[in-house]
Amino acid sequence: MSHNQCKSISALFLSLILILSLSCSAFATNSFTETKTFTTSTKPFKYDFKKSIEKDGQTYKLDKVIYKEKKKTPVTRVTERTATFKEYDRYKYRQGQPFELNEQEYIIKKVDVEDTTITERRQAINHSTVYGYSTEDPVIPTSVEVDYLDPYSKEMVIACGDIKNIDKTPPEWRNDVSIPIVVYNTNGQYYKIGNTLVRSETPLEDMLTKQDDILKDLSLDIEKYNLTSFSWTSGEYTNEDGIKCRNVQATGARYVSHYTANYVAEDVPFPNCPGHQLTVYYDTNDIDVGKYEYLVEAQGFYIPEEKSNTPVIVGTVAAGAAGCFLLWWFAFNNITFYKDSKRVYSTKIHKGIVKADKLQSYESLTAVISKEYVKKHPKQDVSVISNGKVIKTITIPVSQDKYILEI
Repeated sequence: MSHNQCKSISALFLSLILILSLSCSAFATNSFTETKTFTTSTKPFKYDFKKSIEKDGQTYKLDKVIYKEKKKTPVTRVTERTATFKEYDRYKYRQGQPFELNEQEYIIKKVDVEDTTITERRQAINHSTVYGYSTEDPVIPTSVEVDYLDPYSKEMVIACGDIKNIDKTPPEWRNDVSIPIVVYNTNGQYYKIGNTLVRSETPLEDMLTKQDDILKDLSLDIEKYNLTSFSWTSGEYTNEDGIKCRNVQATGARYVSHYTANYVAEDVPFPNCPGHQLTVYYDTNDIDVGKYEYLVEAQGFYIPEEKSNTPVIVGTVAAGAAGCFLLWWFAFNNITFYKDSKRVYSTKIHKGIVKADKLQSYESLTAVISKEYVKKHPKQDVSVISNGKVIKTITIPVSQDKYILEI
């Protein structure tokens, strides 16, 4: 074969390669996806994409559908329930108002009311005895008889209450001392209070200076009483024993605490009384165990439909064989990368290796290997290489007719 003939064959062969490459590139570029979001309560997910779509004079067929679960929510059902109460007040529960049951709050839908008799009434009775202010701890009994007027039956309930606790305030000085005292005139020179003598010329002043002795004569604790003034409340008079006397009032403060004893009678039986039976209607939102509602994103991948009348390229036997080989190579060894459902790059798989230097600027892609390649190379490891480094290794499963991977 002459040199010129070789050059012609080579040119024809290269032209055929270029035509087929451009055809494959156009085929990949013209594919597109449709994304739909829907809700469903059943699995496996299914969205009815159109089997074929006419676009710009080209027919596209649905190649595959990818589903992605976005949200999973438990399914709830509304159940009407009732609760029955016996109450004294017929208006305790009202329509539209909230009420609490078993530490949960519900809204009342309606209330049915019936008159009834409330029986088997039992409750505790609380009683308090106030001892007031005192400088000393009072003598407090451990149990007392308590009576209680039942407002519903209008009957008196009597029970024995046991001491529950004693309320005692912190001690303080309280200005509530007022003591009447009788003084006796002796020889006209002294007044006598118990065993204490005060001069008749300045009796009130002497009483202040001798208040500790006077408190002892009155049997009062000098640490807890403080007398601040004395004043006459009568003139001199003779008592029934013939002794000259005069009345004086002592005032001051005392160091006291306030005492209250609290009693309780537990589980006291009460008489029957008229009342109302209230039936409360309300709704609950109950989780339907094992049932969920899913928010799903579906992606339908469309590819150009193959023409029934495939063009026949006339050329040399060698050129035709090369064209068939290239057509088989790009049809059955193809891998396509998508970003957000849009094709960004297609290339071939050669001996399990995909060179993807152009993908280094993308952070997340979806890789789709053609079904024909998957069927022909089950369980083969496909390595995606970018800048001389393996960025992902894909193992093709036997059970799938195509392989989809997020990388």
